[in-house]
Amino acid sequence: MYILKEQRYSKSETTIKLRKERPMRKKVYAAWILAIIMVMSGVLCAQAETVSTGKTHGSKVNTTGETTPTEAEKQFEEAEQIHVTVRYSSDWEYSEYSYSSDYGSYVELSIPDDGIYVRINASINTPLDYASELYDFGINAYDVIVEDSCETVSIGGMEFVQGENDYYKAFFGYDQESAMYAKIMVYGDPEDPRVTELIDNVTFHKKEYTKTKTPWYWDGEVYVPKDTEPVQVGNFTVEAEYLPIDTVYPTFNNGYSKVAKSGGWYYVLTDGDVSEYSDEDGGLAYEGDVYFDFDVENIFGDEDGNLYALGNCGPLVRWGTEEDEVLLNYCVMVSLHPSGKKAVGWSYSNSITEYDFETGTNKERVIDPVEGINSVSVTKDYQAVCGYKESETLLNIYDNNWNEVMTISSTDTESGMLEGVSAFEQTQNGWVIFDSWMENVIFVGFDGAILKEISYEELFGTLNWPYVNGTCMDEEGNVIVAITDQREDASCYETIIFKLKGF
Repeated sequence: MYILKEQRYSKSETTIKLRKERPMRKKVYAAWILAIIMVMSGVLCAQAETVSTGKTHGSKVNTTGETTPTEAEKQFEEAEQIHVTVRYSSDWEYSEYSYSSDYGSYVELSIPDDGIYVRINASINTPLDYASELYDFGINAYDVIVEDSCETVSIGGMEFVQGENDYYKAFFGYDQESAMYAKIMVYGDPEDPRVTELIDNVTFHKKEYTKTKTPWYWDGEVYVPKDTEPVQVGNFTVEAEYLPIDTVYPTFNNGYSKVAKSGGWYYVLTDGDVSEYSDEDGGLAYEGDVYFDFDVENIFGDEDGNLYALGNCGPLVRWGTEEDEVLLNYCVMVSLHPSGKKAVGWSYSNSITEYDFETGTNKERVIDPVEGINSVSVTKDYQAVCGYKESETLLNIYDNNWNEVMTISSTDTESGMLEGVSAFEQTQNGWVIFDSWMENVIFVGFDGAILKEISYEELFGTLNWPYVNGTCMDEEGNVIVAITDQREDASCYETIIFKLKGF
């Protein structure tokens, strides 16, 4: 069931809304965690049984003993690093890939025969890094630090909250006075008494952090972009109008926010949740949340005022006319036509699938100029496929019948770079291309002439690490742009919305 929850806030001041009880986002880490396990298993099994002493940033004292000692006969060694010391028994093999620096230390230990691997990491870092990792395990740092509603355990002089996924158990700790972020990852059986013994013999070395401390996201300054001036794009004067949102959603994922305009309403997607906004005094006024029974990956609006939501690998549903109207049950990624009558789906190969919702048919098509696809955008009259061939990024633009209109490569741009097209829109005067890897906007006329290439900072007044991953068109032909960028105080990322006018 899809419900619009009316939950109004005072418009007199900006409200920061903290999202709580988020499910663990397993899909973020599944692929690379498996790769880490496979790589580390190979590395650790290949290590020699003897270890050297006198490391630059850490030392171990070698001892000898029985091949299979009893508990009383166990002998211990000590790995002393700048930020952490670990005392471990002869059950464990110490990885020579452990290292330490002024900014961070980690110790890797394993019992290969039993499939147990432990990594102990301590680094000088910001609360954002800590809060971000907690979020991926379905834990809100606000609940840990302010509400004190999460159970913690004491390890080595710090308090840790625990999380677990399909691959490992983790302990997360942060000390703001020393700016130390500590994390312990346990692969294998976390209840093994040898693991418990190891964790009991960890000590973290906290020192006062004398530089400016980064605030927690709930104490941080709300994002405000720098002032910008209109820019000349060929014969057009282009201006980016900032649309402040009266309800702020702190986010820890840069580049996952989306925006849709439909039926006179704005819809903003942040961290899997969709909120509805109205126009009010040059900004966006929060009206309520749109709830789906799945984490939303993308949103679209159509010309008839319908809202669409795409889940992770599906489904694609139409909301606003009939509840539970599922258009696609499975799809990796999809770009919807503004009519809502057709769409293009793709994964990472060089093939796409055309979906026709009126006839209920689909058709496979190979995009020959590329070996793989990074993104696909569908506008009223065009399809844009950003892909790669060998080491070159290509943007191939087609009409509605898939006749090739033009191809843009790095040699065609003013900067000589084209890396990753994250959004593409068609206006009344040409195409607007967002290359978020290069943090540039490229304006192209329908005749193929590249009119202007301008940085996100100059056009939007962004501050730190801007990423455009969500755009749409409004009823007046303006481009609505959703950007995630880090706050000036680095306490978190925020989704910010602009209206790009004049092209």
